[in-house]
Amino acid sequence: MGIIDMLIIVIIVFGMYLGYRNALFKELSDFIILFISSIVSGLISRLLFNGLYKFLPFFNFYGNVKGLKSINIIFWQLILYVLILFIIISIIKRIYVKTGIEEKIKDSMVESNIITSWMKSSSTTSSSSI
Repeated sequence: MGIIDMLIIVIIVFGMYLGYRNALFKELSDFIILFISSIVSGLISRLLFNGLYKFLPFFNFYGNVKGLKSINIIFWQLILYVLILFIIISIIKRIYVKTGIEEKIKDSMVESNIITSWMKSSSTTSSSSI
C-alpha cells in the first residue's frame, strides 16, 4: 500500500468518525459544499489567471532557479484558488442558512442524538455491570 492509499484511508476513517460524532447529514452537506466549491474554484481560478497573467507581478529568482516562471504561475494560481474558494464557500453557506436547510439538518441531528445518547447510556450500563 502506498502513502497516498494510506492517506485516503485515514481521511475516510476520520470522516466516518466525524459523521458519527456530529451527525451524518451535517458532515455530508459540508463535504458536498467543499467538493463543489473546490471544483468551481479551480475552473474559475484558471480562467481568471489567464486573464490576469499579463498584469500580475512576478518574482525574480536567482541561483539555480533564475528565470523560472513556473513558481510564479503556481503561486498566483494558488492565491486565486484559495481566494475564490473562500468566496464561494461563504456564498453557499450564506444561502444554506438563509434558505433554512441548516435548520432542517439541525432537526435531523436532534433525532440522531437521541439514538446516539441511547447507545451511550446502554454501553455505560453494560460496562458498569461487568
